[in-house]
Amino acid sequence: MHGLKRALARALWGAAALGCAHTESAAPPAEAPAAAATAPEAAAAKAPETKLRVSSTPIDTLRSPYFAALELSFENPSGEWHEVRRVTIGPERQLFGPALEAPVGARLRAWQLATREVWQADDKRKKDPPPVALETLAPDEPSKAEGGGAVAAGGAPPEHLLAGPFFIAPGLVTRKWVVLYCSAPDGLLGQDLVVAYELENADVERALVKYPAPTASKQ
Repeated sequence: MHGLKRALARALWGAAALGCAHTESAAPPAEAPAAAATAPEAAAAKAPETKLRVSSTPIDTLRSPYFAALELSFENPSGEWHEVRRVTIGPERQLFGPALEAPVGARLRAWQLATREVWQADDKRKKDPPPVALETLAPDEPSKAEGGGAVAAGGAPPEHLLAGPFFIAPGLVTRKWVVLYCSAPDGLLGQDLVVAYELENADVERALVKYPAPTASKQ
């Protein structure tokens, strides 16, 4: 009888020992989620810093069903001179639908002349000075300069975004304008646009700008 009790005691002690060993081996995985929680923070990449700060403002007075105009500001927060050698502008994503175009040369001139007529025919607007986009006409041919100002060889006035290289003085802002065309009526409203520009050291920076959709009118 005593032998049976001793055997039963040994069996219960062995089972308890196995249970303790299993618990200890299972403890480390319980710490894994806490370690994994820090992984996204370590993997998170910071947005690339740019030498220039780019922002945009719609020129609402020049908007029509197929055209939209933007003024872009290039701010140089540093104490160094920077030169923008070339610029492109286009939709952030072009999965489907009509493409966007930034007219230059004869097409830009045709838009300016037609928009001037609309401006002058509007009694409310013709009293105000026209926007800078209408002051100097693009050439009908790249070699000609008309409209009261010098015209860049690229087929656009000097103030145009795609006219050619321009400088941004230290601590100051240079402003450019661009008109965009889309064959779909009001297809530019609410578009996310990417402005890519090459600097003097051949680095290419990118900025995301938006042509906002007009706010709903209150009834």
